[in-house]
Amino acid sequence: MRFLIICILFLSFSCSKKNELQSIIKQDGKYGIINLDGDYIVEPYWDDIWSLNEGYYPVKKDSLWGFINTNGEISISPKYAEIGFFSEGFVEVSNFENKWGIINVNGDTLVPLTYDYIFDGFNNGLSDIYLNEQCGYINTAGEIVIPLSYDSCYPFVSEVAQVYSESQDSLIEYLINKKGEIIEDRGQFTDEQLWIPKKPYPYSFKTETGRGRTNAVGDTIIPPIYEATGNFIEGRSIVNLKGKWGFYDEKGNLTLEPIFDDLQHFHEGLSLFKLNDKYGFIDRNGNVVISARFENGKGFFNGLAHVQIDGKAGFINKKGDFVIKPKFEFDYSSRFDSITK
Repeated sequence: MRFLIICILFLSFSCSKKNELQSIIKQDGKYGIINLDGDYIVEPYWDDIWSLNEGYYPVKKDSLWGFINTNGEISISPKYAEIGFFSEGFVEVSNFENKWGIINVNGDTLVPLTYDYIFDGFNNGLSDIYLNEQCGYINTAGEIVIPLSYDSCYPFVSEVAQVYSESQDSLIEYLINKKGEIIEDRGQFTDEQLWIPKKPYPYSFKTETGRGRTNAVGDTIIPPIYEATGNFIEGRSIVNLKGKWGFYDEKGNLTLEPIFDDLQHFHEGLSLFKLNDKYGFIDRNGNVVISARFENGKGFFNGLAHVQIDGKAGFINKKGDFVIKPKFEFDYSSRFDSITK
């Protein structure tokens, strides 16, 4: 199963009939979908359900993957060994011979299942394709527009993409445009280089003393003393020092000393923390707003968070009150996404 970073739309709870909230849930080892009232849209039937994207949920039954829509209706029957997530109306799929292709929302084949691998599907109109240990790019008409001549190809998350060619014992990194033209030779690749971002953000760097971050112009805003630093999300970067977590603001101020056993990125103004084997939530100033009383948890999406207490999982609001009582199995894919019909 593939991963994808999903853009979340923020909605109030007074949604119109055209805008609803749905969440994946797990009960008795099977997956279903509920609405904001806790009623089933899809009864727990599927062996797996993955996050919604472009109106479709990837679903699994008896080792076969397909897609259902937000009404729970089968859109593409389960018949694939592995699938990705819809992007720009298309999705990468594979058969049990480990060959990959691309289909559209109707299940029609755009790219036959003849390729060895497709990493991330379509981004900005182009998708990577791999064959015989070489990669290039294909457009939404199914035409190869950048020949398969590289060893590694990354998505066009902007108007440029990173590609790599092996040279002796190292990888040489290039930036190419959508015409396949090399616009920058970045030299030998190191593990500190990052994907090209959609917009500038503080960069990670590493020294003998640890990891830190710079701003877009190269000024150090987080000193290199940490085991790990996170990207700035909602104005905060989480850091790890000797197994404890805290965070910085974008001006380089240590807003929260590393005191927590675990700390997640901020979602909707709150961060999930772990302390003494219990989970709670803090705000951007480091104040505890929901006490650490849960056995497990996820961040807030559309005003609700999936948490577990006494072995059962439900959903709480930002006051810490249960909106949907705990009766499910905890699952990391459970969160309320906005559904447009």
